[in-house]
Amino acid sequence: MWIYKRKSNFIYQIHPLAMVVYVWSIIVMSICFTDPILLFGCFIATAIVLIVSDNLKEWLIYMKWTSYMIGMIVFLNVIVVNAGATVLLSGPVLPVVGKFKITLEALFYALGMGIRLMLMTSAFCLYNYTVDPDKALKLFSRLGAKSILMITLSTRLFPLLLSDYRRISEVQLTRGANLKSGSIKMKIKNTLPIVSALLLSSLERAFKWQNQCKQELWDWEKILS
Repeated sequence: MWIYKRKSNFIYQIHPLAMVVYVWSIIVMSICFTDPILLFGCFIATAIVLIVSDNLKEWLIYMKWTSYMIGMIVFLNVIVVNAGATVLLSGPVLPVVGKFKITLEALFYALGMGIRLMLMTSAFCLYNYTVDPDKALKLFSRLGAKSILMITLSTRLFPLLLSDYRRISEVQLTRGANLKSGSIKMKIKNTLPIVSALLLSSLERAFKWQNQCKQELWDWEKILS
């Protein structure tokens, strides 16, 4: 989704190539390294960059959903994995898993996997909120200008349509349209005007971009002549 919004701090003034290299170096380190202390240090460094870039609120949302996944990873790992010499808790024999046993090694391994997941999630959050997608794609324009242009247009199409849909829906709600309650038939009937307005808005934007491109081509022809 198109969630990038430029903010007034020095993180957004860094060259996109440097940010892309930094983010991918974090991802590579999170995959290659297994030391929990090293992974936690990288996580703290990434968290500091996110806080300095004024994206703490957005990052906490990422961490909220990641914490649920970490809890599931820790639970499944300590239940299924019986490897380890330091037994913390021992129980009965389970049908599929075998003898129920929680070891310190399995617990630390699960925590390390959780830190790795938090680090990777933070890296992607940093990329989404601090790297301009247009500038990032422009870095690879020399590899294929037409392909990069198509990718840029495609990645911008859905966020623009979603923004228009939200704007038109808010207008319909102020006019008294009921979009959330009623039968399915009634919901479809109330949504049809939004779809029609969305199509008209998309066509209007397409004609506007076409005229703008023609004007730019005309200006360049006058300059070259």
